[in-house]
Amino acid sequence: DQNIQETENGIHAKTVFEGSLSENIELKTGAEIIQRSYSQRFFIPSGADYDLGFDEWITAGFGEMDIYASNRFVTRAGVRLEYNNLIHKLSVDPRISLALKTGGQGQFSLAYGRFRQSPKNEFLRINKALGAEKAEHLILNFQVIENNRTFRIETYYKKYDHLIRFENGTPYLLNNQGNGYAKGVELFW
Repeated sequence: DQNIQETENGIHAKTVFEGSLSENIELKTGAEIIQRSYSQRFFIPSGADYDLGFDEWITAGFGEMDIYASNRFVTRAGVRLEYNNLIHKLSVDPRISLALKTGGQGQFSLAYGRFRQSPKNEFLRINKALGAEKAEHLILNFQVIENNRTFRIETYYKKYDHLIRFENGTPYLLNNQGNGYAKGVELFW
């Protein structure tokens, strides 16, 4: 006997500017806006209707630089600066990668980065104070592309922090105290 109306509207706009600062340095900068409006209304026959919802604006600026030390070695360093109005938080996420060509078709690469994402609607509609879930990635790989075939071996370690967690197993008591990790080796052929 309950009527539930769920609505989500959003905008995602991004602009990127690219250019060369010199023969060996390329720069990419940009800005991004993500806006989400979410509402869930319950219409109950007894007249005890209620609303759950949130409005989130994320504004971000980013910069990334490719530095070519030689034809065989390149470094990419970047940073993302992000402000979330829902939790009134400014964050800085660095990223870096190094790549070395080993000959005609092979390449080693090492990458580190910090990333974040907003909690799912089902969690934010209950607790608007939840912060972004975070991840740090460290990845080392070797790849060969030859004769339209790709071989890649990769090892990784990923650390997760501020994950959404139910307090005492109760889905209406949420916090950002979850954490975890993933590590392993992958082969791709």
